[in-house]
This record gives sequence, structure tokens and C-alpha cells, in this order.
Amino acid sequence: MIPVDQRTDTDCLRACVASLLTVPYYDIPNFDILPGQWLRFDRFMELQSVRPVAIPAEKFCVPYNAYYLMQGISPRDIRHSVIGLNGKMVHDPHPSRAGLETIEQYIIFVVFLHAVGMEDD
Repeated sequence: MIPVDQRTDTDCLRACVASLLTVPYYDIPNFDILPGQWLRFDRFMELQSVRPVAIPAEKFCVPYNAYYLMQGISPRDIRHSVIGLNGKMVHDPHPSRAGLETIEQYIIFVVFLHAVGMEDD
């Protein structure tokens, strides 16, 4: 994970994805302002061989040494995304670094590994 900061008030998810995938900020679409953001988010992540899995906060069990998104309401009273690790926020892409007041859900990422040398029959 390489921390990337958001550039506008509506691109926290974009900055978090750039941070987690360690790719340039401008190579990531701004999901937060597009209609159908979650469908576009899923499709983009699938192209990266990653499947995002949303888990409600009350059902989340913290994975050990794995990054994940934490989503909820920020102190600015807007929906916001930050990056967590081992039960703690490790990167807030907003310049305030204020984090979240409440956590509504977590998003973990399942990475698809492509088997080398295996062909479809």
C-alpha cells in the first residue's frame, strides 16, 4: 500500500483504490461521482483480478495483516472511505486525516490468481 491523497471532496474511494493497488491516481476512475458507482467499481476491480466483498460493520472480523476499506460517515458528515489494517485506520485520503465518526461497512478484496499452464478443456 502506498498512500495516495484525494484531490477533490468526492474522490476518496478513487484515492483508496490507487493506494491499495499502488497505481497512479489518474489511472483509477472517480467512482464517487459516477451514476452506478458500485457497478463500475466492481467491473474496474474485476479487470484488476480483484473482487471487492462488502461486509456490514457488525459482522466484520478483522483479518490479520491484510488491508481493507472502511466506509462510513466522516466528521464532515459525509460518506467517506479510508484504509484499515489490523483493526486500525492506517490511511485517510482526506487532507484533514480525521477518519470516520461511524463505520457502516468494510470492503475486503479477494485476489484472483491465474494458474500458469492450466488450460480450459
